[in-house]
Amino acid sequence: MNPVIAVQPIVAVQPRWSATRLKTFLNCPRQFHYAYVAGIPAVPTSPLVFGRVLHQVLCFAHERQMAERKLPPVAQVLEQFDGLWSRALDEEQPFFRPGAPSPQMHTTLAHELLRAFLSAHQDKAPPLAVELAFEIEAAGHALCGVIDRVDEGQSGLIIVDFKSGARKPPLADVERDLQLTLYAFAAQKVLEQPVEQVVHYHLRNSSQIATQRGESEFEWLLDKVLPHVAQAVEREQFSPRYGYWCNWCDFRELCRAQDERDHAERNYPQPEPETAKGGEAWPTPHN
Repeated sequence: MNPVIAVQPIVAVQPRWSATRLKTFLNCPRQFHYAYVAGIPAVPTSPLVFGRVLHQVLCFAHERQMAERKLPPVAQVLEQFDGLWSRALDEEQPFFRPGAPSPQMHTTLAHELLRAFLSAHQDKAPPLAVELAFEIEAAGHALCGVIDRVDEGQSGLIIVDFKSGARKPPLADVERDLQLTLYAFAAQKVLEQPVEQVVHYHLRNSSQIATQRGESEFEWLLDKVLPHVAQAVEREQFSPRYGYWCNWCDFRELCRAQDERDHAERNYPQPEPETAKGGEAWPTPHN
């Protein structure tokens, strides 16, 4: 069983804020409205389904490691992926964008990533927890999420977040990543231990980008981000935020139609490379 930390139930605190919900609103309030207020279902895409299956397989491997003090055989892990991936393809029928790798190419890639991951962790200690679910209250808001892995460091917890995408972010992006900040804050509260490091684990090349989180980042989350988003949602402020990310938005056509109805047709400009960052309008510790 995946460990779920029991905490005091939250009464009359709405809504529940996950990192995904917060990042969605900060990236585009209209997208947030479509997904979480109107409840319009999004089409499952191949990267999302592939990433989720990889997470499930890594959880399987680490749970076996925690139970038996060693990782399972490579063949067993690959077989686990094949079964879950095949089932996901059949049941969810994810959308493969034009030019995207085929299902078989995804399988080949997954086998490569999993072999490299198992080799890198063969002689390492089991984690403290995997798929650690939490729900806590902070500053009048309910925070929830699932932490991929928690390790024991020399002076505190190490929060690990697996990423299966092709793009490896620069250190500056990891240092300000909202998801890692929320996870570090939650882990510190729930496990009652300090957080030594947060780690972005890039599965494509088995590399890790490690950084720290402290009180200044937690204050940014609690005093800037959460009040900003919660107040805007309460006031139903869901103006669109246009950018290159619109090209991959599940609600792009719906958004265009709404613009036409509002007599405010807009283009979807490609920003200059140095400004092509979806999080630049977010509240940061520096503003």
